[in-house]
Amino acid sequence: LMEQGKLDKAEQYLTEAMEGRRRVLGDEHPATLASIHDMGLLLIMHGKYDEAEVLWTEALETQRRVLGDEHPDTLRSINSMGNFLLKDQGKYDEAEVYYTEALEGFRRGSGRFASIHADYDQRTDQTLRRVGQTQRSAEVP
Repeated sequence: LMEQGKLDKAEQYLTEAMEGRRRVLGDEHPATLASIHDMGLLLIMHGKYDEAEVLWTEALETQRRVLGDEHPDTLRSINSMGNFLLKDQGKYDEAEVYYTEALEGFRRGSGRFASIHADYDQRTDQTLRRVGQTQRSAEVP
């Protein structure tokens, strides 16, 4: 629905899913955290950046505590926070911190998550280079 631009209907379903998962699975379950993340994405699409940041911060802090800093879901959330800060907020310095953390985590990844890490490693590295180029070009008088 979000891809079709039906944001109000999507928000209704995502709210139901998020609240239901919180109630049934608890606030720390990976499926609940995914719903929180998805709701944050929808809020960004609505232009509700402050509300989205609250949800994404909640999801990321919980993922760090429950899943650990090296888990693919945590690293994706770190990367998403960088995207949000860069693309939607223009906060290059803050975005770079998140991108760097995600990139380093993806590069350390191994074992059963290796293919996921490799894919995100490449994309995060490319984005981090673009952040640096954009920031440098903005500083040139």
